[in-house]
Amino acid sequence: MNSWPHVQIGDLCKIVGGGTPKRDIEAYYGGEIPWVTPKDMKQWNIKRSKVSLTELGLRESAARLVPLGSVLVVVRSGVLKHTLPVGIARNPVAINQDMKALICGPRLNSDYLAHYIRAQAPVILKWVRATTADNFSIEKLKELSIPLPPLEEQERIVSILDHADTLRAKRREAIAHLDELTQSIFIDMFGDPVVNRKAFPVVPLTQVGHLYSGGTPSKATPGNWEGSLPWFSPKDLKRDDLFDSQDHINERITELTSLKLIPPNTVVFVVRGMILAHSFPVSILRVQATINQDMKAVLPSIDVTSDFLAHNLRVQTNNILAQVSTAGHGTKRLDSDGMSRIPVLLPPIELQREFDARIEIIRHLRTRHQVALSSLDMLFSALQARLFRGAL
Repeated sequence: MNSWPHVQIGDLCKIVGGGTPKRDIEAYYGGEIPWVTPKDMKQWNIKRSKVSLTELGLRESAARLVPLGSVLVVVRSGVLKHTLPVGIARNPVAINQDMKALICGPRLNSDYLAHYIRAQAPVILKWVRATTADNFSIEKLKELSIPLPPLEEQERIVSILDHADTLRAKRREAIAHLDELTQSIFIDMFGDPVVNRKAFPVVPLTQVGHLYSGGTPSKATPGNWEGSLPWFSPKDLKRDDLFDSQDHINERITELTSLKLIPPNTVVFVVRGMILAHSFPVSILRVQATINQDMKAVLPSIDVTSDFLAHNLRVQTNNILAQVSTAGHGTKRLDSDGMSRIPVLLPPIELQREFDARIEIIRHLRTRHQVALSSLDMLFSALQARLFRGAL
């Protein structure tokens, strides 16, 4: 076991914030300076941003340029409900007010610090204050202590973790390519449903069958939420195939309320929520379950397979998002009028089943990659814990 000292992060680096130039002054935007916001924090290595600033915009705002190697951390954003975005500036960049940049002193390797902060995410996320903009106190981050081995040892730890991280990234990339392949196979076999160049019969989504809305059992009756029956809500729709939900309800709820039991292999999608501002989640229930009122389940009355129907919706995400409206209180929703403008192709059922067979092969490959990725994630967590203890 090591005898490394533990030093507070605030004693080892300078922590700076950023800002946003006035949006109504065009001369502030479109320059050569990357301006990093939480939306850009989906990568470990931060080189560029969706929006850039001019020298004038930087000079006349609270935004500031932070040097190459700065550790970037999101300190205010809705994403802090479930994750802590951390990255490293691989170019000098400006940041907005929802970010902090940690500029390391001579005793601390910035990559080592970034890895350590990411490893401490479970602790840091407990500091988050749920407000209109979830945030945590930067003072607590300054007070967080970090084991401080010699720089040579810090670099060795970074090298091991970077290598393990690269393996994880390759698995995630392989999974992403398989997801793209399923979309390509659909387009190759059937074409774009909106254009329908292959002239298949087509019906609006509202005529495929019954579009069932779920509900939420009363929270005033505790027994409603004691059971093992899956109850899916939009937060569960992060996978194509759903086998279990975060929340469960009493198995007798469908006998006691109007909530219906939905059979396995039913296509479900989100019809209400801010996620519809940028994404259209579609999944297939692979188990008997229930859903909440922010979703629809498609119970077909025509000959259509669930895999085919789900992909028919996924490949036209942009068209579907164009049908989304905004309620008076600002919530995004896909109403009946919008759903009536979503086309569903109806090729021969034999062709749909041929598509399903191809997708099943890809699904098996994807599952193998996902299992391998899960193993790598566990290995990475174990490596982090041992390395920062000096036990490896």
